Amino acid sequence: MHPHAHLRCEDDVVAARIGRHAVLHLENVLTELHAVTIRDGLAFPDYFVNWTDGQPADPNATSYAKTLLDQLAWWAATLRTARAGKPYPED
Repeated sequence: MHPHAHLRCEDDVVAARIGRHAVLHLENVLTELHAVTIRDGLAFPDYFVNWTDGQPADPNATSYAKTLLDQLAWWAATLRTARAGKPYPED
């Protein structure tokens, strides 16, 4: 496996209810690939009716997105620093 495939931070923004279930199963696959998943997520169920003028109807969506992106940025920086200091051990 390519060395950069290990220890990636991953998250998904889900746009459909069925996609949310697929993401839950995908987390198990990502664990096998030594990827780090983020607990917080962002879902837009029924996106085709819950958006107005290109904005989500949920007024908290921006806050949720900021939390997710802040965590993603933290993990990305942390893993980048860790890989630079010591390569991830191969299986």
